[in-house]
Amino acid sequence: MSPSLLIAGIFHCIIPELSAQGCPPIDTPIWAGQTIRAGVVEVSNSSSELRLECHAFAPWKIQAVQIYAGLEPVPTNSAGNVASGQFPYKTEYDPPVDEHLELISLSDLGASCGDTLYLSAHFDLVQVDANGNILGMLGEEGGWAHGKQSFTGARWGWWDFYSLCCMENSGSGGGPVLTTTPPRAGGPAVLTLDGASPGSAVVFYYSSGGVRRAGSKAYPNLQGPPPDLTGIVRIAGTAFADANGTATLSVAFPARGCTPRIVLQAVVQEGSNSAKSDLLTVSPLR
Repeated sequence: MSPSLLIAGIFHCIIPELSAQGCPPIDTPIWAGQTIRAGVVEVSNSSSELRLECHAFAPWKIQAVQIYAGLEPVPTNSAGNVASGQFPYKTEYDPPVDEHLELISLSDLGASCGDTLYLSAHFDLVQVDANGNILGMLGEEGGWAHGKQSFTGARWGWWDFYSLCCMENSGSGGGPVLTTTPPRAGGPAVLTLDGASPGSAVVFYYSSGGVRRAGSKAYPNLQGPPPDLTGIVRIAGTAFADANGTATLSVAFPARGCTPRIVLQAVVQEGSNSAKSDLLTVSPLR
């Protein structure tokens, strides 16, 4: 196994340390039957969408999920009981699954950076045996993502506040621009940096995910400023800008494992004239 393949295998399941705008994600446990830790929900956002990554722990799986997110309080009846079946974001699975990803447009919520949302997530959970068979009625439980607020009625459950965090990108602003073709798990993508000086070397960095160069080529020792990424940072590869100041690099994303969010940045190596792109976060589609 080549070193680049090994790096991808090690890092593609690391939980990201940054959301799409550099804000730390928030995670909270999923409790089945009030006392069984059956999974975790990770909440983050970009400037355009709210993201909930829901993961069940074995032997539990997700059969259905109901999510409420909005600027208004979680709806309840006069007795304070919540009807999770009326939550606006609902998905059912047959067969049950290990994870669920919910992406909610902030424009649909009428929300923007700095707003505070009411958030609640309910799950229909089942236990399965080694063959994937549901373990009867005793293997079925309702579950809630834990929150700091409890519903006031007789039915148990939680909700919480979530503040939309949109930190500014830490790149150069007005400098080189980093883009990518639509990434897909297990497939190729092309990273492109525009705005470099013709002939200059461009180093493409990544963190909190797995990406490897397609092919191998030796480059001299790298010079220039470090990237603005945090966590475990690695080099995806280096390319040279053409006569138009454009540098491209072909990469491949992991095919299996966790759904990665990969934070990228390109640095133009020009000594005192070195420049950085803004941070770019991608979520390869499955």
